[in-house]
Amino acid sequence: MKKSQVLMMCGVIGYVICLVADFILDMLPKGHLNSKALTNYDTIVKVLKNEGVGRFNLSAILGVSSMLLIALGMIGIYELFKTYVPKTSYVMLVSGVGAAVFGAVYHIICTTCAWMFIKMGKSKEAFDIIQEFITDNTFLMSFNAVLYTIMSVAFLIVVVMKKTPLPRWMCVFNVVLIYFLLSAFKIPGSTSIGGIIMCGVLLVYSFKIKNE
Repeated sequence: MKKSQVLMMCGVIGYVICLVADFILDMLPKGHLNSKALTNYDTIVKVLKNEGVGRFNLSAILGVSSMLLIALGMIGIYELFKTYVPKTSYVMLVSGVGAAVFGAVYHIICTTCAWMFIKMGKSKEAFDIIQEFITDNTFLMSFNAVLYTIMSVAFLIVVVMKKTPLPRWMCVFNVVLIYFLLSAFKIPGSTSIGGIIMCGVLLVYSFKIKNE
C-alpha cells in the first residue's frame, strides 16, 4: 500500500471511532441529545433522565482521539491529490486538518454541556449556564463546518474539472454533500458517516489509479 492509502485507511478508522462517539453522545435511552434537546429545558431533562456522566466522558475521549486519525486521513487525501493539483491539494490539507482540530473542540463542547448539566443537578440554572456556554463558543464550533466546506468545495471543483484521474461522478463523495443528504433524514453522526464514505471511496479507487 502507498503512503496515501495507509493514511486514508487511518481516516476511515478515525471516522468509525467518531461515529461510535457520536452515537454514545446522541442516542440515549430516553431520546436524542440533539440541538432541540440542548435548547429546551423540559426536553433535555427528559433525555438525560437517570443518565450519569460516564457515557459523556467516554464520548469525549473517543471523539477527541478519533480526530488524530481523521487528520491523518486528510493528509492521505492530500498525498493522493498533490501530484495533480498541488495548490488546491494544499488548501484541502489545511482545511481538512483544521476541520479535524475544530472537530475535537466541537466534541469537547458538546460533551461538556451534558457533563455540566448533570453535575449541576439538571436544574434550570444549570440549563441557563450551558446555554450561555454554547453561545460563548458558537464561533469556535462554526470553524469545523466552515473548514469542512472549504475542503469539500475544493475537492468538488478539481474532480468536476477533471484535474485528477478521478471520474466526475466521484465529486458527490465528499463529506459536506453526504452530510446534507443524511441530515435531511435526521440521521445521527452524519458528518462521521460522510467521512467514512469519502475516505473509503477514495481509498478503494486509489488502487485503480495505482494500477493505471
